[in-house]
Amino acid sequence: MTGNYAFSNIPAGHYTIEAQSPGFAVFRLADQVLVNGGQLRVDAHLSVGGITEQVTVAAPGAPRPQNTAGSERIRVGGMVHAARLIQRVNPVYPPDLQARGLEGTVLLQAVVSKEGVPLSLRVQNTPANQEFANAALNAVRQWRYEPTLLNGEPIEVVTSIEVDFNLNAQQPLIDDRLRPNQ
Repeated sequence: MTGNYAFSNIPAGHYTIEAQSPGFAVFRLADQVLVNGGQLRVDAHLSVGGITEQVTVAAPGAPRPQNTAGSERIRVGGMVHAARLIQRVNPVYPPDLQARGLEGTVLLQAVVSKEGVPLSLRVQNTPANQEFANAALNAVRQWRYEPTLLNGEPIEVVTSIEVDFNLNAQQPLIDDRLRPNQ
């Protein structure tokens, strides 16, 4: 996206410049100083927003109390066609953790390739139980996406994946969301 914008008769001071477009991460540049009668030039470069997946793995059992966090949504539109999960393998609840009544959340990050394959898959929350992490990694490595398109061309995009291992939960859920990289 290209655009040139000029603003006249703006008083001297400190300004924050922000540019945004649907499907892209917000560009923000804080504390820009404009002197009286001066000019300020900013070249804003917008990057494609990332995607987020959330999976809940349900198993029978008595859970211990635990909180999980949600995700923010952004609109997708314009020249960006969001990635879409087309093949999902559900993680398996580790039987020994299920028997012990343990629950957990694994936060993963990956790059969805131009071919729709998760690359550079890694665990983001190091306190995650290793058995939960292994179960999540083994499943997500097998996922396949219809890749993100920018102007009709496939591009790589960063994805965040949250896998919740809950006892007495509902059926497994998947939530495809876009969110700006932060």
